[in-house]
Amino acid sequence: PMAPYWAAEMGVALEDLFLYPLQSVTLARGERGYYPLFETAVPCEEFYRWEIPDFIGAQAERYGPPEERQREEEQVTQVWHSIRLTNTTSLPWTTAPAEIMKEGQILSQDLLGYTAPGAKTTVKITQAASVKAEQEEFETQRERGVVELYGWHYDRVTLEGHLRVRNYQQKAISLEVVKHLTGEVSETSPQAEVARLARGLRAINPQSSLTWKVSLEAGAEQEFTYKFQVLLRA
Repeated sequence: PMAPYWAAEMGVALEDLFLYPLQSVTLARGERGYYPLFETAVPCEEFYRWEIPDFIGAQAERYGPPEERQREEEQVTQVWHSIRLTNTTSLPWTTAPAEIMKEGQILSQDLLGYTAPGAKTTVKITQAASVKAEQEEFETQRERGVVELYGWHYDRVTLEGHLRVRNYQQKAISLEVVKHLTGEVSETSPQAEVARLARGLRAINPQSSLTWKVSLEAGAEQEFTYKFQVLLRA
């Protein structure tokens, strides 16, 4: 007899594969079987995430808009209602479709990525129509030919960004704002968590990620600002 499906049994690790045990399965011709592997309760964090792409990136070596700028600008104000799950079981979660339900109603489906025991994963629910985001990034100063590297002259350009989010819902939300950029970060308000990324280590400009995590009350608006400098080839 099968163990109760809500009990997460020990599996078998085979190199990079993980096998879930399922014993003594017999099906007659024309029959179908449905065999849940396990069911468990895990910590779940509901939040809203706004991720703004880097508008400079590899284009920092020369003037001109990024090739994918138009596509990125179309996605730049998308705020996603999401959940973050922590795998507290002893089994990994394999990559598979995830169905999100509330009070018996299906909210959405998304792809659940491979999640090792003890790790966290994010699953998107839907775009948040009642959480509006706006962004603008503009040049505030340009110093021409201030740096010469490898025979090339570079301008030092100072840019300033403004991000605004308004919560039109009838409840407070947990909001996570992530901004990717190329250049040296000099100032953020409110104070952001700044992570220097390992991408583009051989490039002239470093790549960074700014992260803000705030609680936004019903009907409230929050503004985030940042300043950074980037070297552009003249």
